[in-house]
Amino acid sequence: MTHSAVRILAHTRIPSIPDLGDVSVIPHDPEAFARALYAELRRCDDEGASLIFVEALPSTAEWEAVSDRLRRAAS
Repeated sequence: MTHSAVRILAHTRIPSIPDLGDVSVIPHDPEAFARALYAELRRCDDEGASLIFVEALPSTAEWEAVSDRLRRAAS
């Protein structure tokens, strides 16, 4: 099975553009999102994704830890 080098992780706005990349829909709840995020990032790594887009997260206190994790993963 061939996987796209581009991965999109979305939680509220799901893109429907053909050939854009593989889209994973993950929960919008901060705790569930965090669990799904770790699994999806491992999957992206295992599948050799060269580019990962993550839909912007809310800038509220309950999303702070998830946002921090994404910043660290991006560096």
